[in-house]
Amino acid sequence: MGERTQLFINIEDAKGAQILGTVIHYQWGSGGTMFESAASIARGLLEYDDKKFDQGKRYKNLFEALKKGCNLNDPRNTWLLRQNIFRNIGEDGCLQIDTSHIERAILENELFSINDGSSENSPAEDLKLAYAAKYSDFFRQCDNTFGLMIMDVKLPQSNGNDKPQISFGFGLSESDSVTGFHTKWHPVDYDDYLSDNEEFFDDYSIYTFEEFLQSNDIKLLSADDLSGKLKN
Repeated sequence: MGERTQLFINIEDAKGAQILGTVIHYQWGSGGTMFESAASIARGLLEYDDKKFDQGKRYKNLFEALKKGCNLNDPRNTWLLRQNIFRNIGEDGCLQIDTSHIERAILENELFSINDGSSENSPAEDLKLAYAAKYSDFFRQCDNTFGLMIMDVKLPQSNGNDKPQISFGFGLSESDSVTGFHTKWHPVDYDDYLSDNEEFFDDYSIYTFEEFLQSNDIKLLSADDLSGKLKN
């Protein structure tokens, strides 16, 4: 049921190292729904300020788990960015992987090892899916029947006042001829994405989205741009 879509958010530091890779799922995400949520998330990232957070000592064990379990070298920033995204998704979407129970257990010293359980169903694996999704594997995290968006974010140098550089890309899912399940996706240009989903869009939602892009200097990734990222 639903017009299922997903948004993959990939955030890198100024040198190109991944800080966060996470997936948002929309049960009814076609048309302007996902566009509005993505704009809200981008707005929150443009206003992001990690200096406002001063509870580092309490979260020490969680940050250590993210660093060791997910190979993320800036776990404090990783966690803060995902919290920022969570606050700005809106009512129509959700983080695909809920790690609140794992994080709570770590904070309360109730989880002795993130590697408890089987390798496919361990806290470590859930943390990787939630915080370190990659271009090569994010699509398999949830059902997708009406396409996807990608938000690619490059953070500025920590000692500067520049804003993050944000770009949006788009893709369409492909159904298996035998099972009917959407098991693959391919990058498309923005106009092709709109054309394929034109029955779900109205002029106003497209206008407001494009105005947001222009006013915040947000770029669009072409199908070729995304194809290049998939090879990395």
